[in-house]
Amino acid sequence: MLTGLGISIGNIIRRILRLIREEYKGFPSDSTQETQSNIEHPMMAMMMTDKPLFSPSPSLEMLGHWHAGDSSMFNLLATPTRQAGTEIANLERSRPMPMTILTMGTLSLFYPFSDVILTIGKSRTVNEFLVTASKKKTFEVIVVETNLLRGEKVVSPELLKTGIDLTVINLASVGTVISRVTKILLGCHAILANGGLIAISGSQLIATSALYNSIPVIVVSGIYKLSPLFPSDIDLLSCPGNPSLLSKYEDDILSNVTTISPYYDYVDPSMVSLFLTNV
Repeated sequence: MLTGLGISIGNIIRRILRLIREEYKGFPSDSTQETQSNIEHPMMAMMMTDKPLFSPSPSLEMLGHWHAGDSSMFNLLATPTRQAGTEIANLERSRPMPMTILTMGTLSLFYPFSDVILTIGKSRTVNEFLVTASKKKTFEVIVVETNLLRGEKVVSPELLKTGIDLTVINLASVGTVISRVTKILLGCHAILANGGLIAISGSQLIATSALYNSIPVIVVSGIYKLSPLFPSDIDLLSCPGNPSLLSKYEDDILSNVTTISPYYDYVDPSMVSLFLTNV
C-alpha cells in the first residue's frame, strides 16, 4: 500500500489509466480477425487458458514475431486522433475551480465576529484558504507546531501579510486553548475510502479534543487526494519519521530506548464534520 503523498500519486495514475481505457474502448476495431490474432499471441493465450503456473513461458524468439495490430493500444497512443492544443484548451475549461472561488462560496461557515480557527502544521491548501477568506472576513488563527516541523516556519509569508491575528503554539498546549476555538481547519495528505484522513502527526489529538468539546472539524483538500483505499494497516499508513527530532541520542539513558516518531496520523471519519474540495 502506498503511504503519504504516494497515495495521491496512485490516484492520479488510476485516473490516467481510466482515461486511456475509455479512449481504447471507443476506438473502432478494423476486423474481428485481427482481434482474434492478438488473443492467439503466446502471452495472451497463456493468460486465457487454464495452464498451470509452472508451464514453460514463450521464448524471446516467439515474442519477436508478434506485432501489434492497428487497433491495439500501442498504435492508439502512437497516432493521436485529436490535436493536443485543442485537448489542452478543453482541460483548462473543465479544470476544478480554484481555491479562491471555493473559499468565497463557503464564507457562510465563518462567524461574523470572534471566530477563532485552529489548524496544525504547514498546509499550502489551508494557507490559501485562509488568505482568501481574510479578504472578506475577520478571524483569529491558532497554528499548532509539531515536533516534526521543528526549525521550520509553520506560518507562510502570504498568511503573515494578511494581517490576521496569528498565534503559534506547540501540540502540548492544545488542551489549554481548545475552549476558545470555534472551528478546526485541517489539511490532509489523503482521504481514504471510508472517509478517514491521513494527516500530519498531531491531527488525531486535535480531532479528538474537538470531538470532546463539540467543535466542528473542517477538512480542506484537493479532489486528487480522494483515494479508493481502506485503512487496512494503520501502522503502515503512519509512515515512521526521523526519531532524532523527538529525542537526542547523545544521552546515555536513551541507548536502550526505542523512539517511534510517526509522520502521519489516521483520523477516524466520525471526527470529521465537513469536507471542502475544489470540485
